[in-house]
Amino acid sequence: MRVFIYLVLIFLGVFVLGTILLWIKDYIIRRNRKEDKKEDFIKHFVKQGISELLALDVYQYLQNWMSFNDFPVRPLDNLVVIYGIADEDLDDSIIEIAEANSYEIPKNTDYWEKQIVTVEDLIRFIDSFPRKKIYE
Repeated sequence: MRVFIYLVLIFLGVFVLGTILLWIKDYIIRRNRKEDKKEDFIKHFVKQGISELLALDVYQYLQNWMSFNDFPVRPLDNLVVIYGIADEDLDDSIIEIAEANSYEIPKNTDYWEKQIVTVEDLIRFIDSFPRKKIYE
């Protein structure tokens, strides 16, 4: 019985320590980026002909993912390293963002992960999808 209690305490300790370390990492990133502005992020993509709404939606999506409304997103952020988005989470993110911005989802999704590393890759990838036709 004591072994079980020790294992539970070790598990809880590791979990709490991991949570604290992630919070510290996120805090350091936010502190180092306090001069970054959402408007600059959006302008970066608008200059390249990408929809302002798509850039804004991705920015807000990633802020919500991080659970910080003020988390400063950068185009070159690595999706796995900074946000922990990979595999199925990446697929779900692409589909959710694309549908919210009236993009058609391609049938073959097997190759997605290989092309998408950064936030900029994500936005460019979604922007490459055909737009849904909206009938009035």
